[in-house]
Amino acid sequence: MKKVVSWMLLAVFGFSLCYGALPVVTADAPEGDGAEVTFSDVPEDYWAYIYVTALEARDVLNGYEDGTFQPDGDVTRSEYAKFLTLGIEVPLVEVTEPTFSDIAADSWSFPYVEAVKDFFITNDDGEDTIFDGEAPASRIDVAVSLVRALGLENQDLGEIIDEELAAVFTDCESIPQDLLKLLMIARNNGLIEGYPDGTFAPAGTITRAETAAVITRGYVLKLANDMNNDVDDGINDDIDDGVDNGEGNEEV
Repeated sequence: MKKVVSWMLLAVFGFSLCYGALPVVTADAPEGDGAEVTFSDVPEDYWAYIYVTALEARDVLNGYEDGTFQPDGDVTRSEYAKFLTLGIEVPLVEVTEPTFSDIAADSWSFPYVEAVKDFFITNDDGEDTIFDGEAPASRIDVAVSLVRALGLENQDLGEIIDEELAAVFTDCESIPQDLLKLLMIARNNGLIEGYPDGTFAPAGTITRAETAAVITRGYVLKLANDMNNDVDDGINDDIDDGVDNGEGNEEV
């Protein structure tokens, strides 16, 4: 029952995304429907219940031995690398030599970090490349890596200029313009938001519950984009078939 409910929720999210309406999740969104409560500290009326449940059903995340999920706990960069790899279905790569001096080949996070290394903001001083896997993942880390993992980094921002970009959030003056643009893309696609006071807190940490929400939104956006691409390919194939058959040549 748990897995069926989770996939139904994902389908609803996907439908909403395709038709331009991202779901607004409130504390009373899920109604009692007989679904199994997977984690003792994530009840059905918890704001992130649907996100956590959806990812647990896909084996993207798991809880602790005591049956809890600890939704308010911070996520490290290594943990987020795993969430991102599994949640967005980034292919694992065969690597024998570690890219980062602090992520050994026998580390549990090694395959995930190597799979998403190009998406993260990393520290390279020219001699030693550090991933800093035990440090908490920051909000700017999450926004930038998710946009890159989804292949959205070249998405058109329209007429927005750099000055307008810098003014979107009141506390992002120190963020380079290229990262600010990725942050805007993340916000425009409903992946992550700022706070009511106009700040984004780029260096702020992200909780396990928030991570579940962001990753689920990213995965649903990926499904929606894949579906649109399939439709476009089908239309193009039909047009090509029509041309090959001598159809569609009349003047209009």
